[in-house]
Amino acid sequence: MTYLLIVLVAVVLCAQFVFAAAMPEPLTTVLRIQAVYWFLGYVFRPMVLVIASPVPVQNDSVADHRLAYGGYETNLHQVLIPILLGQVVFLAAALTLGRRFRSQFQKAEVSPALVLVVFMLLLGARLGWLAGVRSSVVDTLLGLAPIAIGMALVPTHPRRRLVLLVGLLLLTEGAWSVLFASKTPILSLLICLLVLAASRSWRPKPKHLVAAAVAIPVFVLGFSALQSVKQSVDVRSDLQAVDARYPPYVQPAMSIVRRFDLFAAVTDSMYVEGRWMSSGEAVGQAASSFVPRPLNQGKTLSAGERWAVEVRKLSKPSRGGVSLAEGPVAEGNAIAGLPGVAAECFLLAAITVFGARALAMGRTFAFSIACTLIFLPTIQERGLLGIAEVVGKGLQLSLLVGLFSLLLGGVRRLPSVWDGAPVTRESDLFGGRRPSGKDLTDQARLMKTGDDRPVGTAAC
Repeated sequence: MTYLLIVLVAVVLCAQFVFAAAMPEPLTTVLRIQAVYWFLGYVFRPMVLVIASPVPVQNDSVADHRLAYGGYETNLHQVLIPILLGQVVFLAAALTLGRRFRSQFQKAEVSPALVLVVFMLLLGARLGWLAGVRSSVVDTLLGLAPIAIGMALVPTHPRRRLVLLVGLLLLTEGAWSVLFASKTPILSLLICLLVLAASRSWRPKPKHLVAAAVAIPVFVLGFSALQSVKQSVDVRSDLQAVDARYPPYVQPAMSIVRRFDLFAAVTDSMYVEGRWMSSGEAVGQAASSFVPRPLNQGKTLSAGERWAVEVRKLSKPSRGGVSLAEGPVAEGNAIAGLPGVAAECFLLAAITVFGARALAMGRTFAFSIACTLIFLPTIQERGLLGIAEVVGKGLQLSLLVGLFSLLLGGVRRLPSVWDGAPVTRESDLFGGRRPSGKDLTDQARLMKTGDDRPVGTAAC
């Protein structure tokens, strides 16, 4: 039963990766990133547990005493059932809603002055954090990173300038990842690059596939090195001893298996299934997340910290002050059981579709909110309570960016022939390139039929 459920979850996630091609960009890439992320958490991790059957020992966060007693093959199916239900609901909802909101990614321009101001605010917040300043203002301004990255990369740059810009961003975000001991800054940049590359119709060539094959092992080793930055020498030696208990072909990826721990969160939820909090309390907590922290002094714990204290601690040792990724399946199961899983995964699909559409709109306020939602691993690893916190902070940042955009100019979608904008030059019509025979044929067909959609674009 366990093997069958693992295969079924893998099939659903592979279907999400394949069927996402029918969606418009950037939704296609966002859905594929989610599929890969969830595959690591919901398929790869249980596969390691079944294959290695690790005995729980100290410092081993992968081996789970809650599942090891009686054998992993016997117990894993209880955790996989809500996961399978949630992924099926999410896939069906995302494909249905995605077809109703077909909004292709449009080229846009951003005021350079606005990009500079946003980066300066972000740099000031980071320097303040490194100087030991811990306040709600600094904590909020640190969230400008995905907005700054998105605004810097949205305009169409010449190739040399783009390479230089990406190199500088890799340097700054990589350095901040090491200093902050977090994977989020560099992961945000990588997600942004994937989304924007796909949105500009970039397709990998054979040489790019070869480079990716080389980059994957480098990424695995780099991820391991990044995770070890915040660990002492004793902890690293303990983890090396723990990893030695696993098969040699799994050991290099153990840091990734440990980090993508959504499966552990679903295991947590089995001990409070439908009893963690009422639906009304969950809605109230989500609504309070939109109130800025200085005005909401009653809220002392984030959703991830509350999960660690109130849910995981019931079945597994957990210390306070740690924010855990709960995911929609685990959170929905803890609040309302399987109906809660279905409800949260449906709502997450709606948030994903609307977030991708906001990113494609080319408007400052919507674009800023979409950056905080899409370019962070929020819709991959957080439940709705955690997403509400991110969106609440994103609203504050978007208002701040919107105010500066009134003075400096903001994000503006470039007009195209499909918008009915006047075109004065041939180069304006065809994006700065010489028209091909197919371009002229398509244009003639549109003028004949009177259709205001690009040729080849399906109706809503």
